[in-house]
Formats: sequence, structure tokens, C-alpha cells
Amino acid sequence: MAANADEAARAEPSLPSGWAGEARARARLGTTLNGKWHLDAMLGVGGMAVVYAATHRNGKRAAIKMLHGELRERPALLTRFRREGYLANRVGHPGALSVLDDDVSEDGAVYMVMDLLDGTSLEDLRLSRGGVLPLDEALGIIDAILDVLVAAHAQGIVHRDLKPDNVFILRDGQVRVLDFGIAGLREEAQTPKVTLTGAFMGTPGYMAPEQARGLWDLVDAQTDLWAVGATLFTLLSGECLHKGRSLNEELLLAMTKPVPGACTLLPALPGALGRWMDRALAFEKVDRWPDARAMQREGRVARECASTPAPAAPTPPKRRWLPAALAGVAALAALVALAAFRRAPSHIDAAPAAAVHQERTEDAGAPPASTASSSLEPPPAGAEPAPPAPKAKPRVVTAKLPAASGPAIPSAPSVPFDPLGSRK
Repeated sequence: MAANADEAARAEPSLPSGWAGEARARARLGTTLNGKWHLDAMLGVGGMAVVYAATHRNGKRAAIKMLHGELRERPALLTRFRREGYLANRVGHPGALSVLDDDVSEDGAVYMVMDLLDGTSLEDLRLSRGGVLPLDEALGIIDAILDVLVAAHAQGIVHRDLKPDNVFILRDGQVRVLDFGIAGLREEAQTPKVTLTGAFMGTPGYMAPEQARGLWDLVDAQTDLWAVGATLFTLLSGECLHKGRSLNEELLLAMTKPVPGACTLLPALPGALGRWMDRALAFEKVDRWPDARAMQREGRVARECASTPAPAAPTPPKRRWLPAALAGVAALAALVALAAFRRAPSHIDAAPAAAVHQERTEDAGAPPASTASSSLEPPPAGAEPAPPAPKAKPRVVTAKLPAASGPAIPSAPSVPFDPLGSRK
């Protein structure tokens, strides 16, 4: 509502077309109620009352909500009007608009004195932004509404008319829930009531199925949660969930038509938030959130998930090192092979090598040195000639070369070795 009378006058609302009390409502501007409250400007008008900005004789500013004159003769509506103040104060939450006083003017007008709010209604805020709000801002407002409902439901108070028009946003961003005029108490007998237009209490676009059907014994805290989900849908889409050509058609849709999945209606909505909304808007009460606290808690989790970016897939490392590594391995293998080739001769056993040299010498015709020298000495006198030594069998000695990792070394040919120096 406007911060001062001049601002209010510039933003003065239009009254319902053909409304009989229009002239009387405007005529009150500038007058004083009960010698205390000066009516400065008209701030808003609804089906039951008109709201003025007013200044007390002590200088305090407030809002005056005055029941339409033609309604004060209807006891049920008069009771409902006064009860709004009692219920709003009973909520005991700063987000519920408090009522400071109620009274009757000299000419019989019934009014309430409430806090004067500086800001705008959620509906006007939405329209000023092109019909929709950013997701994070809308979720923040819904969280604040749920916080008020936690307190109200704990006191047994069901609002029954939650919608963007009944939510107020202060200039500093704080949220106020307005109009507990048709709120109900759990301990009261729920009986069908009618508004001035003849429709059941509430607004069809934000009515849960049980409320649209007039099943007042089933209207409870979960009914308010359905309205919260419907309000969020309007903030994100710019439309009501149930669109009909008339109020009666919208009411019929609210009675009979389940809401499609939120992600179907709002494709850009993150999946976690879509599932959270779906549960709030479930056609059957048993499928909805059990209470406002549970819905608020899970909504915060879904909101955090939606605001946290998914981790990026790890990028595979570029394998620029692979060709260089393969070249290094090849060079190392070549060095190892070369070193093995150079070390190969040193592994040949000396004894087999000498035997090979002796075999080659005997094969050329030179007798062994020891045998040649003994054959020149004559036998001693008188000695019997020694029996001829038995002919030894030739022994074949073959040089064996160890296996080498380098180039193959040709092995020496196998040569028979005859210890007696025999010739063929």
C-alpha cells in the first residue's frame, strides 16, 4: 500500500463498476472517524470492504478497513469481518497482518485499524514484472508464506483464500499474508458459506478440489498447501491452473480436473522442484504434503538442488606424451641390445676355447708335446717292454657358447679329439 496520502491518491484504485457504495466510499475521504482517525486516501476495495490510509490525532499512521455499508445488516458477514482481526492476531507471526483495533463510526460504519504497509501486493508485483517472477525470487516468497502457515496451522487456523492478491510484499522484501476474513478454525463446525457473488468462499483458480466441492469438513491445512502450489504456478507461468470462460466453469474444473505434472506445464522447471510442486497440487489429500513445515523443509532442499550446478564431466588428459614415451622406450631397448652384444664374447668359457685350439692343432698333424718327448727316450736296460697302452676311445669336445641377446655368434665346428694322435 502507498507510503503516504499523496502517493495513495495517485494510485487510487478503481471501484467495482456500478457498485452502489462508490459515491459513499469516496465521500468519506477527508473525514474523521470518531474524532480520531482522519481518512487521507483510498488504498483498495474488495467485495466486503474498502481500505483507507489514515492518520490518528496523535500522528500515528495506519490503515482503516471499513465494511461496505450495505453489508453491516447481515450478521454473518459482520461476524466474519470482525473475526479477521481476531484470527490474524492469534496467528502470532510477524508475517500475518496484525489488527490494532475495531470500532463503529458515528453513522454506524464498522471498521478495523491495521498496520499501514509500505509496498505492493504480490499480484501487482507480478504484473509489473510482465506477469512472471524469477524462479529464485518466487521460491523465496513461497517459503515466507509457508512460514506464516506453520504458525497459523499450529493455532488451528486455516486461511482458505491464499492467492497473490492476499500476499503483500514490503519495500524491504518482507512478506505479509493478508485477509484472514474467511479463515476457519478447526474446532468450528464447517458449514457452506457464500460470498457476495453466490460462489463458495475462495477463489476458483486457487481452490483445492475439496474446497471447490464445498466439502467443508475436509477443508484443512492441506487445502492451504494446495493454494500455495497454485500461487507458485501463477508466479512462474503468469496463468491460473484452472482457466475457464466463467467463474462457474473454473469452479467445475477445480472440482473435477487433476493438475498435470508441473514439469509438463513448466518444462524449464528443475525436476526436484517439479516433484515438490506435484505433491502440493495432488488431487487427493492423502498424496499431498502432510503439513506446511514438511513442505517448507523439502522445498528448501529442492531449491538448493536446483541452484547447485551439476559437476562437470572430467576431461580426459591429452596424450601428447605418448609418442615421446614410445620413442624413449625404443631408444632404451636399442641401448640394451647393443650392450648385450658387446658383452657376449666375455661369456665364453676359456677351457672349451683351449680345447678347440688343441683339436685344430692335432688335426693339422702336430703331435702333442708331451707325447713327442717321451717317445725319444730309450727304455732302461733289462726292463721288459711295457705292454702297449690300451687305445682310448676318441672323446669329442664341443665348445658351447652361452645364449646372447645381441646378434648371433657363429659356433665353432665340432672336431673329434684323438689323444693318441692317430691319423686316418
